[in-house]
Amino acid sequence: MTCRDEILSVIRRLIQDRPDGEFGLSEVIQAMRTERSPYHKGTIMSYITSFMCANAPSARYRKYNDLERVGRGRYRLREPHWLPS
Repeated sequence: MTCRDEILSVIRRLIQDRPDGEFGLSEVIQAMRTERSPYHKGTIMSYITSFMCANAPSARYRKYNDLERVGRGRYRLREPHWLPS
């Protein structure tokens, strides 16, 4: 499983019962550590804050538009990820 796939899987579980669909960066990191993910904290942070974030400050590193930053350290999935898989 790629880092991105693992992050998306963790996020879906975290937001399952949250009406606003929001989650924290630290929550994802903690969940991935608990699940013994092979990915380092810095890698996870880079994916969430840059590669996967549609409104990341620098578009240079943006690869995917999976997430939207809604506040400091707070994100939510963008459509179509919002829908249950």
